[in-house]
Amino acid sequence: MIENRRHKRVQVSFFLKINRDDFETVHGHIIDISTSGCRVLSDRQVDADFEYSLTIEIPAKYEIESPLELNAVCVWSRLLEDSGAFSCGFQMVDVPQEKQAMIDKLLAALTGE
Repeated sequence: MIENRRHKRVQVSFFLKINRDDFETVHGHIIDISTSGCRVLSDRQVDADFEYSLTIEIPAKYEIESPLELNAVCVWSRLLEDSGAFSCGFQMVDVPQEKQAMIDKLLAALTGE
């Protein structure tokens, strides 16, 4: 498998909602995040190649505005047969500068940098 990631991923466990206009809200949690994307586990399938609105609950200890709302494209989605959960990869799109600064601050806090 070819690795397409350009940024280091950091393991986390943040709750989120995945929304699209013609799609029922999916609840899940982020299990890793980078400056440009995240991996999510959910109990329902999310269709790849569509843009979604992600509403991420950031714990108060990180001093980041919460919830953090971002647009992201689901680049892959697959069933995890051992658990029945779905794993999905998202690439963030059209991230405003102030929200990118929040993501960078969060990553710095998570990595101690």
